[in-house]
Amino acid sequence: MSAAASALGRLLERRIELRFKVHSETQIEIINENTLVQAYGACCFGLDHFIRSGNKQVHIQEKWESHAPKLRDLRHFVVASQALQAKLPLLETPLRIFFSRRRIDAPESLFVLQASATESISNFTDIEKGVEALYNRICLHFNLQPKAMTAELLQEIAAIEFNFVKETRETHEHRLQPIIQQSLNDFAINMVPPLLNVMYGQQVATDVIQHIQDLVSNNSIALIIKFFKSRRATPLEYDTWLQVLRILRPIQVMMEQVNAETGRRIYSRGLIGEPALQPTEQEQIIERSRLHNAYKRRTVVNVIKEN
Repeated sequence: MSAAASALGRLLERRIELRFKVHSETQIEIINENTLVQAYGACCFGLDHFIRSGNKQVHIQEKWESHAPKLRDLRHFVVASQALQAKLPLLETPLRIFFSRRRIDAPESLFVLQASATESISNFTDIEKGVEALYNRICLHFNLQPKAMTAELLQEIAAIEFNFVKETRETHEHRLQPIIQQSLNDFAINMVPPLLNVMYGQQVATDVIQHIQDLVSNNSIALIIKFFKSRRATPLEYDTWLQVLRILRPIQVMMEQVNAETGRRIYSRGLIGEPALQPTEQEQIIERSRLHNAYKRRTVVNVIKEN
C-alpha cells in the first residue's frame, strides 16, 4: 500500500470514528481493527470497525479506492465477521456493511453479498457524503436519532484533513493546484496593493499587505473574503469588496473540485469558505444607497464637531 493510500485509510477511519462521537459511549461503542485483533486475535483482520449499541452489533469493511471492490476483499470480510460473531454469542446477528467508494456490481461479488446477508453502501463522490450515509444507516439499525456534528468535532475533522492534505500533496497533486496557486499569487502581488490603496485612500502599510499575502500563502480564501467584507463601510469600500468577489470566485470554484485519487475536495471547506457570490443588482443598489447615506451622516457630524 502506498503512503498516500495509507493516509487516506487513516483519514477514513478517523472520520467514521469521529462521526459517532456525537453519541455517548453508553449509546454507541466503536472499536477499530487493531483493537479487535488485540482482543480477539488475527481472525479479525479485514474487519475495519465493530460498532455496538446494547445487544446489537455492526461489522464494517471500508474500501475507498478508485476501482470496484475485489471479490477476495469481500470474502475476507465475511469470514472475519463470522469469526467475530462466533466469539460474541450474547449479541444479535451483526449487520454486515461493506462500505466502498465504488459500486459493487460483479456477479460473483453480488452473490457473496446476498449469501452472507451483507449490505453494500457505495457509489459516493466524496468521503463526507459516504460517511454520512453510513452513519445514518447504523443509527437506523440501532433505533437511534441521528445527531448533528458539534463544533469541536468539526474542528477535529478539519485538523485531520489538513494533515492528510500535507501527507498527500506531493503524491496526489491535482492538476488544478498549480493553476490555483498561480492565480492566488497574482492576486496577492498585482491586485491586493492597489485595491487596498483605493480602500484606504492612501499608501497602505506594508504589514496590512503582508497579512493578505500570508492568507494567500495558506490558501485561505475564506479569511481573505472576511477581511475585505469587514471593510466596506463606504460606497468605495463596498465596490472594492465586490471587485474582490469577482476575482476570487473563479479561484474558489477550482478549489471546490474533487480529487479523483482521494475522493475529497482539493482544499478543505474551512479554507474555501462560503461561496463568494455577487449580490443581485437590486441588492447592490440598496446597499450602496444605505452606505452613501450613512457616509453623508458621518461627514456632517464630523463637520459639526470641527466647528
